[in-house]
Amino acid sequence: AAMRVPLPSPKGGPSWLLWAYCFGCCLEGAAGRLTDLDASLRKKGGSAAQILTELTSFDDKSNPRLSCSEGMAHARQLVDQKFGDMQLKPLGSRDFRVVVPGTKDEECPDGITNLIGAVEGSDEMLKDEYLLLVSHLDGPTNQGPSREQGLLETDNSYDDAGSVAALLSMAQYFKDNPTKRSIIFLISDGEEGIHNVAVSDAWKQAFCNSPAYWGNPKGCHNYPIGFTAWAKNPTLDLKKVKLVFAMDPLGSPGIEGHDFVAALGTETTVGLQQLIEEGFQGSPTHPLFINRLYVPTSYSDADALTKNFSPLCGSTEPATCLNGIPAVWFAQTAFAKYHGGTDGQFLLPPMESGQIPLIKVPKELATFALDMRKNFNDEALQKVAESLKNVVKTVGNKDDLSYLVYDPKVYDRVKEANVQCGDPPLPTCGFSLQDVINNKKAFDYLQAALGNTYKLDTQVGTSVKLLCMALSFQLSAIIKAYEGTSENPREVIPKEFAQTMPGLIAVVAMALDFYVEEPGRLPYYGTYE
Repeated sequence: AAMRVPLPSPKGGPSWLLWAYCFGCCLEGAAGRLTDLDASLRKKGGSAAQILTELTSFDDKSNPRLSCSEGMAHARQLVDQKFGDMQLKPLGSRDFRVVVPGTKDEECPDGITNLIGAVEGSDEMLKDEYLLLVSHLDGPTNQGPSREQGLLETDNSYDDAGSVAALLSMAQYFKDNPTKRSIIFLISDGEEGIHNVAVSDAWKQAFCNSPAYWGNPKGCHNYPIGFTAWAKNPTLDLKKVKLVFAMDPLGSPGIEGHDFVAALGTETTVGLQQLIEEGFQGSPTHPLFINRLYVPTSYSDADALTKNFSPLCGSTEPATCLNGIPAVWFAQTAFAKYHGGTDGQFLLPPMESGQIPLIKVPKELATFALDMRKNFNDEALQKVAESLKNVVKTVGNKDDLSYLVYDPKVYDRVKEANVQCGDPPLPTCGFSLQDVINNKKAFDYLQAALGNTYKLDTQVGTSVKLLCMALSFQLSAIIKAYEGTSENPREVIPKEFAQTMPGLIAVVAMALDFYVEEPGRLPYYGTYE
């Protein structure tokens, strides 16, 4: 879901604070491939790219897969059949299926329905522990500049059919090559929220007034319906789930020739970033570690088991409570396609107005594209699927993951710090020295990539590269000031970090896609009727 939050113009603060945040890099020369991952799936009837084509078409037309639509039922049946063909272990209430209570009726014949299956681990002791991989099958309406024209050929390949195809490829790979731990594969429904369900307004309102609604109680709001319902009434013991991988969306390099994927949420769990870094070693896609609170009003399926999780306590002793499950949200940036380019209304004005130092881009350079199969980047999906397979393999074969413990106090600390900072609309205070280090590494990576890419407008690439250099210099000074300290970087809170606008890394990375030069692009500020 997109983030739509105005940026303040603080008294005495940097004049370049943005009016928008949103959400939602391979080593130079790395070749794109699915190799054994794709070959493993192909044995069962198709490559990941072929699976993506099947998911995004229905009756020879584009299939956007809105929840409760006939196209969604078709795509779900396809995935259900593939789970069966792979002989995954059913973990649903009905075979692989888990229906959200109260959603199955004449308007929604199939219900808002998740699919969940598992591959049993190879180790007799560790197979009772689970890794959980989740992506969502449903897609949104076209909400970008051409929204008045309806869905057009939108099929939501990027959001989030590409991730589903990657998940299916990994399911088959790990069925053939199990790790010590068991792995759950969950395909969720309703992630795009109630306003993207293909039913009447009366149906939507009735759902929001029902016990099945877990969104904001003040109104009828979008939230990940299917996965949240499962998290509230799981079909297995959640204490056995050691780590969650949410994949949404995948299938974009970020910068052509320098594929990267954002890894959000590792800051809540000691040792998790190091574990993920180990898994990415030698992979064709590079991780950029981004604090989840840089994009506070966006959401993912994983939120139901982390920031929105209600503690589960087995006794009156707080120490026995499950406060959440460690999770990483993996996302790649193709926001000129995301929901038909809708986030341009937030990302483009700061790029064009001069609010960001060193950057002022002419409006006519901005483009968007529909989220459709012919605009999708198969090579980027292949690379990130291979990379995430390596991560899952690394984590799944670790002898001990007991040290991974989700800590909700990390986000509480940031929230408290921002109250003391004057309660800005978006968090800028309370972030750690580890966040400083991660931001510097991310800006350094972008700087190097922008110096050697050919699909991005030259003026934009040069301006953003200069910004990355300037911010890297500022962040280096903060890091140097704390050299020699014996404290854990996660526990050090540099106040001066707030002056660099920590979440700017997310804005810059997402805005770049509106200036990519490739077929299928349309002027963002054109007239579409």
